[in-house]
Order: sequence, then C-alpha cells, then structure tokens
Amino acid sequence: MQDIARLHPFGRGNPAPKLRLASVRVSAPPRVFGKRDEQLELRVADESARPHRFLRAVWWRAVAHREALRQGTVIDLVIEPQVDGFRGRDEVVG
Repeated sequence: MQDIARLHPFGRGNPAPKLRLASVRVSAPPRVFGKRDEQLELRVADESARPHRFLRAVWWRAVAHREALRQGTVIDLVIEPQVDGFRGRDEVVG
C-alpha cells in the first residue's frame, strides 16, 4: 500500500489504480449490509500464495449477486485497494 500511496492524489486525470485478483476463493458466505441491504462484503482467499492471503472486498449495490458467490466459489476480482482504519485497526480492503 505504501507504493500505491506514493501515487496520490487520485482524482480527475489521475485515477486510483485497480488490481486484478485472479482465481481467488470466496472463503466465507457473503454478508449483506448497508442502509438498504444493497452491499455485499466478501472474504476471499488467494490460495496460490504461501501462506494463503485473505482480503475483505466490498461490492456496492450487488446484493442480487449474493447467491452466485457461495462459499468455495472461485472468482476473478478487480479491486481498488484502500486502507480501512475502522475501529483503529488498519486493514487493506478492495
């Protein structure tokens, strides 16, 4: 994330980078959240890495896709990585 932070500021003319995560496995059932229950939180695992890497990903207005993202499903993701400091704990999310 430090390398990505050096690319700031993001905005018009300098869009935030997006990363492709190929063949990651949904490691937990998707969680629905938000004021209108429209967002999905996914936990995915990169099983090709040793040790396995896990990531929390948020997909906005995606509740319609919940059934297709069952635990164990292998998917490709495109993420815009960010640091989430919620509750004082920094975590990279996509």
